[in-house]
Amino acid sequence: MEPLLAKPKRVNPLAMPGGGLTVRAFEPDDAGLLSAQLNMADATHVMPDSVEKLLERTRFIAEMGPSASIYWGDHLIACGGLAETLCGVAEAWAIVGADVTRLALQRSFARLAKRLLADWVFQNDYHRIYCCVPATSPKFYKWALFLGFQYEATLQWAAGRNVDMWIFAKLIQKEIQEEIPWAWKH
Repeated sequence: MEPLLAKPKRVNPLAMPGGGLTVRAFEPDDAGLLSAQLNMADATHVMPDSVEKLLERTRFIAEMGPSASIYWGDHLIACGGLAETLCGVAEAWAIVGADVTRLALQRSFARLAKRLLADWVFQNDYHRIYCCVPATSPKFYKWALFLGFQYEATLQWAAGRNVDMWIFAKLIQKEIQEEIPWAWKH
């Protein structure tokens, strides 16, 4: 099966499971475009000491592994990727715009995000990926579980001002990668 993010910068939206969603190579300016769509009051509540550093951090970690931007038509709705932190270990990251919460996009986006993540893990031979999400809302917890992560720990005061972070991890067994590269078993 071909990876979703191939050499041509644009992928045919009709051939994608997201129908109308396109995957493009991540560009450093994408994080800036997307941050303009964030509800800054909510973002500040979720990660009070980190919002200002969002663009700088995103540009830095995007260079550390595979990354992509997801468009709905010509509208950027999300960007994300994996940043390799150790050999075979990567941190998952994402910035997701408010338009993804539209019911028509939620399922397509979720399937596409899960597929991209699986492709990247397989292509880069990662054996462990992890993510940190603010422990302020059950929707972050549910999203990590949907992507196949398991809760590991709570990192207290990680985002400052008494904001804790949940740490999730996904261990990838080699035989599963070889058997089904695009789908993870739980």
